[in-house]
Amino acid sequence: MITNINLLPWRDNLIMLSRIEYRNKIILSILLGISLTLVIHNLISHAQNKQQEINALIQIKSTEIDAEISVLQRLLLENQLKQDKQDLIQQLQIKRLETTSLMADIPALVPDGIFLTVIDQHDHEISFTGYAASNNQISEFMQSIENSQWLQKPILIEIKTNSLKSNFLFTLSASQQPQSLDKYYGLN
Repeated sequence: MITNINLLPWRDNLIMLSRIEYRNKIILSILLGISLTLVIHNLISHAQNKQQEINALIQIKSTEIDAEISVLQRLLLENQLKQDKQDLIQQLQIKRLETTSLMADIPALVPDGIFLTVIDQHDHEISFTGYAASNNQISEFMQSIENSQWLQKPILIEIKTNSLKSNFLFTLSASQQPQSLDKYYGLN
């Protein structure tokens, strides 16, 4: 019988050591890959948590700013309403003062010989209807309207002669000049 003698046992040992070293390198590579994956995962999780904290803080601040904006909008609306009320009161005050001042000023504008029968107002247009002894008196009336601080732009609409009474029936209109409260209270 022939015995098998391995003359080179060191080769088997070398192959076995090489396989063990290869297996250890593979296990080490796997462990290193898992460790690296865990570290990267932890870094990403930490960054996500930090970003979520920042987003939550931004959301809180955004809500606070939205609340402040709504308060400011409400205050602006209240301020606008107060300003509108103040403007309306001022317009009413001007209108009241204009009417009384205009009615007090009209008799001074009408020259002798003119008799007004109708004074009519629509918005800022005032029409005068009346009788005059001559055309010159109507011209004088129009000139005094032009020089008035309350009226402007007189326009002669109609003039008729009345043969029975030897006078002229006329209709003219004028624009009421807008005034400010400063003028009434002497602030100009």
